Amino acid sequence: MPGPYFGASMICAHCNQENPAGQKQCEFCGQSLERLSIKKWLITSILHHTLGFCAFSIAILYISGLKPIGHFLGFLLLFIFLGVSIKTWKHLNKKPIVQKIIAVVGILEFLKMTLLTLWCFDAPPIVNDYTVADLRTAPSQYDATYELLCRLSEVDKIDWPKEKQGLSAEQLNELMNIPGIAESISKMQQREPDAEELLAQAFNILMGNGDSDYAQRLILAETHAKDICHYWEGTALQRSIIQKINAYEQVSDLTEPDLWASLQYLGPLRDVVKAHLLYAHLACAHGEQHALAVFLLDIDGVARKLSHNSRPLIAKLACYGVLQMNIRTANLILNHPTTGPETIALLAEHFQPIDKEITSLSNSFVYEYLILDRIYEENMPFGDDFIDVAQKLSFCKPNSALRVYRNYWNQQIDRATDGENIYGAKQEILSVWPNIYPDFGSVSINKDKNLPKFYTKYNPLGSFYIRIFMMDIQKVFLLRTNVHVRDDLLQIVLKARQGMPYDLTARAYGDKYIYDAEKHILYSPGADEESFTDDDIKLIINPEVIDIK
Repeated sequence: MPGPYFGASMICAHCNQENPAGQKQCEFCGQSLERLSIKKWLITSILHHTLGFCAFSIAILYISGLKPIGHFLGFLLLFIFLGVSIKTWKHLNKKPIVQKIIAVVGILEFLKMTLLTLWCFDAPPIVNDYTVADLRTAPSQYDATYELLCRLSEVDKIDWPKEKQGLSAEQLNELMNIPGIAESISKMQQREPDAEELLAQAFNILMGNGDSDYAQRLILAETHAKDICHYWEGTALQRSIIQKINAYEQVSDLTEPDLWASLQYLGPLRDVVKAHLLYAHLACAHGEQHALAVFLLDIDGVARKLSHNSRPLIAKLACYGVLQMNIRTANLILNHPTTGPETIALLAEHFQPIDKEITSLSNSFVYEYLILDRIYEENMPFGDDFIDVAQKLSFCKPNSALRVYRNYWNQQIDRATDGENIYGAKQEILSVWPNIYPDFGSVSINKDKNLPKFYTKYNPLGSFYIRIFMMDIQKVFLLRTNVHVRDDLLQIVLKARQGMPYDLTARAYGDKYIYDAEKHILYSPGADEESFTDDDIKLIINPEVIDIK
């Protein structure tokens, strides 16, 4: 490599030694020498410096992924770079201009590399972190209940009738402008729905939360009695399993924290509840309310016991749905004029106000945290080469991300338990920064699932994973409140049916629950606090049987 010419001497670019003017070869290493301008040599030197800086930076990024020894190796590389820079600088001590330029460039590069090395640091691992042992579960003697639950998925899934999906108004308007299409669409719109669509529409009315009259529902059910009985009889095996499960005092949920955990029993469980709600219309008309109520106690008992110990949040929300459908089934039985005192007393004894422990979210929140913890532990098994490389280059700080994630779920646990601090010291607020960092304060996740920009720069891939695993937590709390509100409405119906005094004071969404004498519904306006909108929570009332004022 050629060396530069500076006045009366030559500097060898290979060994950085000074040679007399006119020398063809370096006296120290034998390298060929030729005259170069200071400008060209300076550009070459800075280029070499920059390439070296990049190589050292990549090396620091990579080895820092070998935590914790990687941090030590990163600092070692940093000081090696400093030593090389100082050695180069000393060889230029007779050239003040070049010396100053190279010194400034070297200092800037060293500062950048120092910041890079510090950026690679992760927060320390969490001491006394949550484990599976922190999940509430039933004692081991109830493990058989989980096996029975899983057996529900072995039964063939019910193929419910479906309505054919139509086009939106915008799609129709676009198609109508296409030549030759308008006539075909007009014929499609005039098409009569087939038998499956009609049945699906009827089932949606009977299982829905609409304003259809109580008597009209019974008539509609009689019209489709054969089909309803078919679906009810198709759940016989599931119903026998549910009766066996309810014979136990508790129901276990042994689902391991896993992003791909199998929860196939939830679908069949919901199918049984839907078939039960459908069949209740016919059972009441045929005087079979008591037998139906006995099974209702089984399915609702399983739902309450499972909800108490459920782990995955999706299972908890499924239990919320089951509990609400069971309330509507009980309401249907209570509103029928032929329902006897024995059946009413049976329902009143079982349908006590739902305890907060049944709808408690703390177990599911810990489970959701453990899922991300397990994923980090397994080194993000998503099979993406880019992600694997990014992790090795310290773009993901798993310890820091877990601390952010745990702080978030601890806040939700605190909110769900009204600040009872049920997990003790594990609910302390953790610092999300490395120990050698100054205190930059806490990092919170806003309602849009966004993190502060300064944190996303520090932990880009970790922030990305946090956002992936976040959910609309406000909706979860809303669903929990809805369960208790619908349960309140059932308590009013139960007391009114027994001729007992009742109180319309609401726990949420307004001061009072409302009875609409014209529509014959007892309802809460829901979170929007506006009547007759989609989020209304209501029970249909038969005014011939229940008088609410």
